[in-house]
Amino acid sequence: MACHLLKWVHFRQDVEGLDLELRHFRDTDGREVDFVVTRRNEPVLLVECRLSETRLDRNLRCPRASQRRAPPVEFGRRRWA
Repeated sequence: MACHLLKWVHFRQDVEGLDLELRHFRDTDGREVDFVVTRRNEPVLLVECRLSETRLDRNLRCPRASQRRAPPVEFGRRRWA
């Protein structure tokens, strides 16, 4: 997953000139997000990777997530929502 995300970030940097970075996030309480794509130091995409179908940690849930839909992300020619 990391390689694919990094490739996507580099593609967007090269083709569109966007100021994107691939990062990892962990706060002082130990909560973490596996991958964070930032644009001008602001998070634009959060990716949590799981091997099993376990529920997400309650700390990762956003109370307003049900009120809004994240914009789709394009990887190559496929469109992901």
